[in-house]
Amino acid sequence: MTNPQTTDVDDNHNERPLLDSDRPLAIESPPAESQGARLVNEKSNAAQAEEPWTPGFWPRFPWLASLSVLVSVVLTVLMIVVTVKADNSNVESWRVSPPVLLAIASTAVNILVHLALVKGASIAWWFRLMHPARQSRIQDIHWHWAAAGGLLNAIEAMFTTGISKTAIACSLTTIMAINAPLLQRALSVTTQESVLTGIQTGPIYAADRLPKHFGAILSRFKDIRIPTHDFGEITQHYLERSPILFTGNVTGIKGSYTTKIAAAGYHFNCTPAKKVEISGYGEGGWDYYTSTAVVLFSSSIAYYERSLAESSYKFVDPLLKYPTRSRPTNPGRHFYIDFRWKPKDGCLNKTHGIELQERQCELYPAVVKYPVLVSQNNTITLLPSPSALGDELVSLETFDEAMIDMDGRAASTHGGLALLLNHRFSANYSMRTHYTHETWEPTVEGYFAYERATYPNGKDCDRVFNDPAPVVYDAVREIGLRSALRAANSSDPTHGLVVEGDVRETIAVYVANFGFLYGAVAVTLLAALSVVPLYHGFWKLGREVSMSPLEVAKAFRPAQLEGVASNATAEGLLRGVGGRPVQYGVVEVEGGEWVLGMGDPGGTVHPDEMGERDSLEGDG
Repeated sequence: MTNPQTTDVDDNHNERPLLDSDRPLAIESPPAESQGARLVNEKSNAAQAEEPWTPGFWPRFPWLASLSVLVSVVLTVLMIVVTVKADNSNVESWRVSPPVLLAIASTAVNILVHLALVKGASIAWWFRLMHPARQSRIQDIHWHWAAAGGLLNAIEAMFTTGISKTAIACSLTTIMAINAPLLQRALSVTTQESVLTGIQTGPIYAADRLPKHFGAILSRFKDIRIPTHDFGEITQHYLERSPILFTGNVTGIKGSYTTKIAAAGYHFNCTPAKKVEISGYGEGGWDYYTSTAVVLFSSSIAYYERSLAESSYKFVDPLLKYPTRSRPTNPGRHFYIDFRWKPKDGCLNKTHGIELQERQCELYPAVVKYPVLVSQNNTITLLPSPSALGDELVSLETFDEAMIDMDGRAASTHGGLALLLNHRFSANYSMRTHYTHETWEPTVEGYFAYERATYPNGKDCDRVFNDPAPVVYDAVREIGLRSALRAANSSDPTHGLVVEGDVRETIAVYVANFGFLYGAVAVTLLAALSVVPLYHGFWKLGREVSMSPLEVAKAFRPAQLEGVASNATAEGLLRGVGGRPVQYGVVEVEGGEWVLGMGDPGGTVHPDEMGERDSLEGDG
């Protein structure tokens, strides 16, 4: 081993110490190479040095192709996540719709898997040619190249040379395109009702007490005859079935908003329905019903009010011939509504009686909670009450409040409602016998009786009537709500109600069809994973490989590609001989034989210019 040099001789032949700047730079040793790679590199020509043969796991690892497979698997998982998350979700909640995300993911997967297939097919082709245990024939080289060229080529290759990894991967990758239509079917759109609870909105203006003299004006005889202007319009809107309007602000709600509004109204206090039996008239009793009527249906309304300071009542008397109650004698507010109806069929005769039902009700001014449906156009729809004849009661009008309301003037706060109900729902349906023909003749007051009647057998005496109380009650509820909204004062903060309710909205939602999703995921994963075996043996290759015609041709050592390294890549071949001119045509080979092939343009003749020369032998 020689000692390191420590001195040097200058231009005048004088010896001087060797400076650090004069020392040659240290050159790092190249990475260790296998014995086979060293022999190949040593015996190659000078051009070989720029493309050394360097096999190994990490030097030859197919990073881009492996990343493509990995990303494909991740995107496939993303397809599952998007579909599961989209299932039963609101269509409007997605900034980018799930079908678009699935389409992007499937397109990206298809591109990446095809990229991985191209690289894997190249590795498998070159590795097969180098495998010492498997001798490759020319036809094997061709069909393994063709197997990566599409579905038909892959099938043909399998029938010709048998099943191969390349043919399987190419077939599955081609079939993978079916994942797009499958994913289109993986999500569909339907509608369903969405319910959000505890949503506040408002204010909605509604009076909790009707102002004095709101309803009607009296005659000089103290009978209630004419509705006021406000209540007259309420009556008109009720009879015309106009929308119930309100003053307020309910912007920001969607769909159907249901809530309860505490406002002025009426409490319906009714007795249970009582059965009344009328027995048959017996022998000789027919004539009794000639003078005495049998009331089969009755709806009677009466209203009286008197303060302590007044000596007489303001009133709305029943319109019927057969009133069910007499006038009260004590001061206060008295609102009577009485009903009778025949619930079952059957005629009154000598041996058979009839059954009637009766119910007596009283109406009291109150604050009640109306269940309503609120719309954004400031309209309200009154919903059915929670019980048969009653909304939720908040408070009743006290006796003192009633006395203050009834101040002796020629007007009435609640008389307008009594006037409307009396003319709209007062009705009476009675029967008498005809004294000559022994038949029944009806007498009818008010068309409300016909509204509640049915005709099982087509006979007047056999008519059946439905309970009239629910119809009258619904009218009282609606008129009470219309009155509370009409009497509201938007400048009175106590009338502004901030309500809390539920939003019911019909929304479009995605529905996952998991069968189609599973099919798309299956073909995608099979295709992506089928590419992985093609990379087997990549560490045996000493350079990057591809299916470039230049690389393949160079492996067959043609004269046109001489002068470059035998293991040069396509890029190295292009740098070395890319500018060299060639022409396909008739060339002369050793022995004076003319063949078709690649040659120098100066020594190549186009086949059409050969004239009558001998026939050519094609080797291409």
